[in-house]
Amino acid sequence: MSEQPPKLFHENLERILDLILQLASGNFDARLSPSDAGTTLDALAVGLNMLAEELKSSVQEREQALKSLGASEQKFRAITDMALDAVIVIDDEGRITLWNPAAEKVFGYPAEEAIGQNIHLWLAPDEYHETYKKNWPKFRESGEGPVIGVTFEARAVTRHRGEIPIELSVSSAHLNDKWHAIGIARDISERKAMERSVTEEREMLRVIDDTLSSFIVKPNAKRAFEIVLNELLKLSGSECGFLQDRRTDENGAPHMRTLAMSELDRNGETRPSRGTQDPKDLFKTCEGLNTDDIFNGEIVIDNAPVEQFRGKDLPTGHPSISSFLGIPLKRGETVIGAIGLANRRGGYDMSFVDRITPFITAIAEVVEANQNEEARRKSEQRTARMANYDELTGLPNRSQFKERLLMATKRAERYSERCALLLLDLDHFKDVNDTLGHPVGDALLSSVARRLTSVTRESDIVARLGGDEFAVLQINLTDSKDAATFAQRLIDVMTAPFDIAGHRIHTETSIGIALCTPDNLEPTRLFSQADTALYRAKAAGRHRYRFHDAQVEAEVRQRVALVEELHAACADNQFELYYQPQVDTRRQRLVGVEALLRWNHPERGLLGPGAFIRAAETSGCLLDIEDWVLRQACRQMSEWQVQGLLETAIISVNLSPLQFKTVEFENSVLSALEEAGLSPQCLELEITERSVAERPEAVAPLIERLTATGIRFSIDDFGTGYSSLQYLKKLPVSKIKVAQEFVADMLSDPSDASIVRAIISLGHELGYEVIAEGVETEAQRDFLQDRGCFLFQGYLFGRPSPASQMTEHLRNGLYAAKGGGSLSLP
Repeated sequence: MSEQPPKLFHENLERILDLILQLASGNFDARLSPSDAGTTLDALAVGLNMLAEELKSSVQEREQALKSLGASEQKFRAITDMALDAVIVIDDEGRITLWNPAAEKVFGYPAEEAIGQNIHLWLAPDEYHETYKKNWPKFRESGEGPVIGVTFEARAVTRHRGEIPIELSVSSAHLNDKWHAIGIARDISERKAMERSVTEEREMLRVIDDTLSSFIVKPNAKRAFEIVLNELLKLSGSECGFLQDRRTDENGAPHMRTLAMSELDRNGETRPSRGTQDPKDLFKTCEGLNTDDIFNGEIVIDNAPVEQFRGKDLPTGHPSISSFLGIPLKRGETVIGAIGLANRRGGYDMSFVDRITPFITAIAEVVEANQNEEARRKSEQRTARMANYDELTGLPNRSQFKERLLMATKRAERYSERCALLLLDLDHFKDVNDTLGHPVGDALLSSVARRLTSVTRESDIVARLGGDEFAVLQINLTDSKDAATFAQRLIDVMTAPFDIAGHRIHTETSIGIALCTPDNLEPTRLFSQADTALYRAKAAGRHRYRFHDAQVEAEVRQRVALVEELHAACADNQFELYYQPQVDTRRQRLVGVEALLRWNHPERGLLGPGAFIRAAETSGCLLDIEDWVLRQACRQMSEWQVQGLLETAIISVNLSPLQFKTVEFENSVLSALEEAGLSPQCLELEITERSVAERPEAVAPLIERLTATGIRFSIDDFGTGYSSLQYLKKLPVSKIKVAQEFVADMLSDPSDASIVRAIISLGHELGYEVIAEGVETEAQRDFLQDRGCFLFQGYLFGRPSPASQMTEHLRNGLYAAKGGGSLSLP
């Protein structure tokens, strides 16, 4: 190899150094042309050119590799960005290096917040941390681990939704000499919810099936409802609760009845007794729950009861209430019951209510079916009871009592026993119904039943036969005197007054007794005998007992016949009015006539009221008869006035207590006057002291209203009844009548004379007119006039006569003053 001159050597060396600098600066296209001399520098130039070519090729290959890697990375990122699942890459330190948009959506964190976070501490629940710490070192060394290449379910912590279930697939990648983990996560919350829903639905169907089955196979409804409640508590995850149905009490007021209540062991020592406390009251009295809404058909959810509620009003040992759910049970829009649940983990919400709605519907159907079944049983029991027992008093009725009597007579025949049948009738009970109303009358009957049963033996039978009629069957008597003693005891116990609805009611009883003996065992005959004896007791003055005998039985048959004849008399117009004059001896003139009822009996002739009025009252036709009397008397008085015979006198009509107490009475009086065309000033109504005394608060306004029209009132048979003089003096009564029984004996009996004097004096003091009835002798008249009484009625002044005869007397001038001032009398 030839040597170059120094100058040329230096030039070539500079060229070589320049090439090296260009290559070092990255100009891999630079080249050096060698000379033809073949010097050492030329060989070096050739070597440098070869090196430059290799460097250029190497750089090109590297650039191509980088370009390919960038494209792959862009393609990978494009794929991950489009992925629906979260894709997360973490380095060997556990830090996140890739966080795709799906990860942002699933976990709630944007990429800029996620990149660089330690996934082990950031997304994993606390209980996973130890597992990561244990397995991560092996992964860093080898890229292997228990979860690599496996798809499994896990939980992750999100930003806004708390922990969620995820399905996770993990693979490893060796990048830059380090192992990285690539995780693909899928949110499976909806799938899990669906799986839970399917599981719950299956469990719900099982529970519903068990619920319905429990009522088919369990004869004990209470136990069946307890099973239903326990299933509901398990299904809902609740600690305690109750199940109720809606009932209605006797007054129609709704209330809730406990069907089942949870029974929990609190501390091993205390346990609330099942059913001892009404759950509605338990929860309703606790502040903050507003459970009234449940019973009005609304769902109540309270997951934060107020602090003072916890432990308040709860049974001993009962846990405090941390959450509460109240659900009404409905059929249609009607609330038929309620469910209460308490202390579910996580509380209650409407989504939970929606999930258990099928079960709630099944419970509502069961509750309704149970209510219908109970109603059916009660209806059957009520029907059976109505057939054998009196609905008002609860005592055996007539049908049941007859069966008991038949059994008693058979036993008496077999064992030679004696028994007694007592029939009881309340004296004047109809007056209570007419004056105070049927509700008070019903209450009185119930009180009488209780009082009767309180004094009878356990072996005796007390029954209500109907109306105010009761019966007592005494079993196994040793002597007939036992029946008499017992009857008197009943009479005595019934004498005490009854306090009912603010009224103090006095009532008495009459008793008829029939003895069941070996020769008198037929039940129908015993009833007939006792009824005959009862009639005898009433006829003797009431408030007493009588035993049956043949004479009384004949009297009863006569009474029955009389009642039948009375109905015929009403239909055939067999009644007639007689009139008796009332005179004023001071002014010597006729001042009035009293209308007196007579019965023209087709066989027995003319009968006065005493012969039939009691039978008329019991037969139910008395009111019709008395209404006819009032209207007939008004018409007759109007005729006499038209004829100019009685222009200044009045017509007096007796009223029975029964007629005076009817609600139609006032209208009947005014209607009778209007029909007859008679002025009210011409009518006087005679009432008894008893009519006034039994209901003074109702009598006074009635008398005042009728008096305001001009009608006058007088008190008949004054002194024979009972009344409050303090009240009588306030009544607008114009006249009192001295009873005939006092007048009859006043000349021979000092007591009667004193009574007559007192009545006259009292009448004058109170401003009443005083009229004496039953005056038959001049001596009686003179005695009365000497004591200041100048109004008279009696045989001395005229007997009762029919209208035609009274008309003839008036036309002939009888009852008119003569020239000397004395009355012309028949």
